[in-house]
Amino acid sequence: MTAKHTSAGDAPRARALLRRALRAGAAVLAAAVLLAPAAPAAADTPSPSPSASPTGTVALTLSPAQDGLFRPGESLAASIVLSNTTGAAVDGGVATLSIGSAPFTSRTELSRWLSGTADATTPAVLGATDLGTTAGGQTESASLVIDPTTSAIATLAAGVYPVRVTLGSYDARSVITVPDATTASVALVVPISAGPQSTAVIPADRLATLTATGGLLDAELTAVAGTAAVLAVDPAVVASIRVLGSSAPASARAWLQRLMTLPNERFALQYGDADVATQLEAGLSRPLAPTSLAAYLDPKNFGSTSPSPTTTGGPTPTPSASGSTTSTLPTLSELLAIGPSDPSIYWAPSGLSDAQTVSELRSSDAAAVSLVSSVSTTTGANNATVSASGTVDAAPVVVYDGEISSALGLAAATGDANLRGAPLAAASAALFFAAHDTSGSPLAVVVDRTATRSAAGVGAAVAAVTGGSGISLTSLSGLISTSGTPRALATSTIDAARTSAVTSLQSQAASIAQFATVLSSPALLTGPEDAAALQLLGGSWLSDLDGWKAALSDHAAATATTLGSVDITPTSNVNLFASGANLWFAVRNDLPYPVDVTLFATPNDVRLDVDARVEVHAEASSVTRVEVPVRARLGNGDVRIALQLRSASGVAVGTAQTVDVAVRADWENIGLVVISVLVAAFIGLGVIRMVRRRRRLSRPTATTAGDDATDATADPATGDPATTDAAAPADPKDAP
Repeated sequence: MTAKHTSAGDAPRARALLRRALRAGAAVLAAAVLLAPAAPAAADTPSPSPSASPTGTVALTLSPAQDGLFRPGESLAASIVLSNTTGAAVDGGVATLSIGSAPFTSRTELSRWLSGTADATTPAVLGATDLGTTAGGQTESASLVIDPTTSAIATLAAGVYPVRVTLGSYDARSVITVPDATTASVALVVPISAGPQSTAVIPADRLATLTATGGLLDAELTAVAGTAAVLAVDPAVVASIRVLGSSAPASARAWLQRLMTLPNERFALQYGDADVATQLEAGLSRPLAPTSLAAYLDPKNFGSTSPSPTTTGGPTPTPSASGSTTSTLPTLSELLAIGPSDPSIYWAPSGLSDAQTVSELRSSDAAAVSLVSSVSTTTGANNATVSASGTVDAAPVVVYDGEISSALGLAAATGDANLRGAPLAAASAALFFAAHDTSGSPLAVVVDRTATRSAAGVGAAVAAVTGGSGISLTSLSGLISTSGTPRALATSTIDAARTSAVTSLQSQAASIAQFATVLSSPALLTGPEDAAALQLLGGSWLSDLDGWKAALSDHAAATATTLGSVDITPTSNVNLFASGANLWFAVRNDLPYPVDVTLFATPNDVRLDVDARVEVHAEASSVTRVEVPVRARLGNGDVRIALQLRSASGVAVGTAQTVDVAVRADWENIGLVVISVLVAAFIGLGVIRMVRRRRRLSRPTATTAGDDATDATADPATGDPATTDAAAPADPKDAP
């Protein structure tokens, strides 16, 4: 026996991955206690003083190597991990590994052992190793390698054996499987998806990470390449790459090419891996589907098509390149295409499909085939093996093994290889029993979806099945038959919060659909809203409820922002002193698209006439001034004008507003009268002054006495003064 001790203090990245894996694993384990692939012991949080609620856990995990498969004559290796998520250190000690002397006789015994409700018979100690003190928030691990000549394992017969490690008050359980010659035909379904998303399409930077070497999407294709695994492809992934056209990351374009050239059988998940069972439970008559992704298409990222040449008149027609070069944009079906696929296959999250779900899917799609978990059937409710081909009320279904699939999903979510061995060992053990229980009938297993999946974990989960002893992969289509074994499904219980979310998302989508009528192409808004709603209903969110609730809240806030993106800016009150004027308002458009709306202005008093409708064209991301003519009637007073924007279809847009107008139209008439009087007065005064001046100028002036004498000699006939030579002034030159 050899022992190797490793301090996790030297691996902070591994610890972070461990904590995420444990959280994801806890969500999967909560779905069904008996589905747990191992039973690590957990102790109450050490605390210097009593605490109302724990602040962490301490868990011991036992992970056999090689997916728990062991063949006599080989060494038996295992990892022992103590995980401490509390704030206090946990003392180390000696970790002791033991094995039961007798194999389990059934899957029921296996499940009871892993769940901690049964003990092993006459356990034998295999070895021990020291495990150091584990600081708060840290992990401590050690490995044990048991010599193949150790008596307890040297001559093990085929079967599944219990193994256990103890460390003080902590213990952890797992199993090892000694394979035999039994073979099994298994249809393995692997989801090709990006995990939970909250946006209509996956952002380019996220795609670059996912499709880069070692990224999740890259790991998924690497895991299935060269196998006969069935691919369950999320069309949101391929659409997110295609909408970017030539601007998509190079790794994403290469990944898409790899996917499309793989020969594997495949089917399309709902967009965003949306949960069909919850949609139907919420009252929808058929599952939702994306409606448009045109908002994400940029013509410059797609190939151009040159216009057809035209000819000009003349003796010799001359071709000319009239028109402009156009881009050929992909259609929605082209964006969503995943390659040759089986149509109408529906895979709701594990445990959510029941007979009603199957029936409603069949009603909306006559070719519908449902994938259901064995734990949802009355036969497999206690983790009993159920063959894959079946029917529910004459509708074909494929029943996948829920216990094995849950263990594979947990392994895929576990980034730390020292922890991943526990669920993989449980999956191998369950596969061993399933192969014996079906007596040659095909099985189906899936890699369950979880909120977090590691690239290494996905590859290991797929390899545990494809590399399993005696396992040969088969097609999914070969399991679909209307003559399959009739199965009864237990009634599923779907969280009311999820059905409520469907209702809320549908209500928001309806509001966006009405608001979108401000655009010439409403699909630019409705398409992203519909696609985002499907992403938020993705099955991967089930293991991250807190994150899901936060995403729903963010989406509701974003929807509210969109609905308020076109509005009338606040307007101050107006004083109207004229009988006619133009009132100015402003329409704000925060959308990246131009909008066409009508401004309705309605006064609450007849003393003011207002043009009731003004058409407004507002450019993208702009504020547009709007002129509304008004005319005042007789009388003064305060008038309130109600303002409301409406789309061409009459939908109210933005918030209704009011502006108060103080009408003082009589002041204009009074002013005109006053001005007229003043003008007339000034003119009258001017005339009087001019007349008086002229009279003054024409009146005779006072003279000397000689003048009076002259007046006396005036010509009686004419009245003019008499003129004589003596009266004429003498010329000085004529003087004597």
